[in-house]
Amino acid sequence: MSREPSVTVASFLPGLLVVLVAIHLALTLAGGSRRTESRSARGRRRRHKLGFASGATTYKTSTVAPVGDSTRVALVGGRIEDTVDSPILVPGLRAAGLDVDMVSWRDAAVRWSNYDLVLLRSCWDHVEDVAAFLEWARRVDACARLLNPLELVAWNVDKHYLIELSMSGHPVVPSVVFEVGERGFRDLDAAVAYGEIVVKPTVGAGSRMAARYGRTEYHLAIAHVVELHRRGQAALIQPYIASVDTEGEVGVYVFGGVATHMISKSRALTPGTDPRDDFSLVLTQEVEIRPFEPALASFAEALVRDLPSPALYARVDVVQGSDGPLLLELELIDPVMFLDRLPATIADSVITTIASHARQVLDAGR
Repeated sequence: MSREPSVTVASFLPGLLVVLVAIHLALTLAGGSRRTESRSARGRRRRHKLGFASGATTYKTSTVAPVGDSTRVALVGGRIEDTVDSPILVPGLRAAGLDVDMVSWRDAAVRWSNYDLVLLRSCWDHVEDVAAFLEWARRVDACARLLNPLELVAWNVDKHYLIELSMSGHPVVPSVVFEVGERGFRDLDAAVAYGEIVVKPTVGAGSRMAARYGRTEYHLAIAHVVELHRRGQAALIQPYIASVDTEGEVGVYVFGGVATHMISKSRALTPGTDPRDDFSLVLTQEVEIRPFEPALASFAEALVRDLPSPALYARVDVVQGSDGPLLLELELIDPVMFLDRLPATIADSVITTIASHARQVLDAGR
């Protein structure tokens, strides 16, 4: 299947409103009942390199009260086993003098008040029930110190934050949200398909229910938005940035306000692939540690400094636009850190930063 031409951000901006007007009008005519149409058969999946495993992680449930002055830390996971970071992070934090348990946010038997610090790490299944996850986070925040902070978690769980960051002056991939129930504009004169776009839910992760559409596929993009609305989900529409096909995405990791390492991720969305209600697309991405680039580090650090509250950790996903780097997404809840691929000195530095920051946060609260 030949690839449709992609567009630069500069050329996309004048036509973005026109394209979205067309989709709004079509949504008005389509209503909310039509399901997403099928496209060409999916290609064979590449073997993923992320190192995740299906099935439940073996968690330790603590029901014993803290003893003495030891600092008790819960590393929070979920139903998807983390084989990338936890095997390195847990012994590293213990060696730094912290009393660490691996626990699941879904485990009702956990006494969260037993912990001084609750650190979100691999609770990737939170997107399956965001309301329950946020309610859990509020309960934990009431009895322990949650990192990242509850304010950031609640803000980051919905991609409306991209609109806020753009309005604050940060370079962001142009983004428009179609709220549930939203309909078309009045006085529509004409609409022209302008280039490739991406449709995804505002609440989601791992390219789940995301898809890429070419110039001739706007009827499929419309059907995708309708399906998201049928599920009660707002839809985010962005231009597809051409550089992703050749350069991929860059993930910049920031710990304690300082960039520590970077990764390159191959594209997750390919033309002709239907939206999938699972994480299979992101699991096909190839991930490599990337040489450190000071300019991207400065870009990410400046963005993290402008967050609603201080973040212990962040992954800033960046793509290259026609005029420089652009924020694609920001991960403040449970980014994979790829500690298993880092040089030991960098991995040790990340773990030391986490342990040191944990103590600072706890000392400030005493």
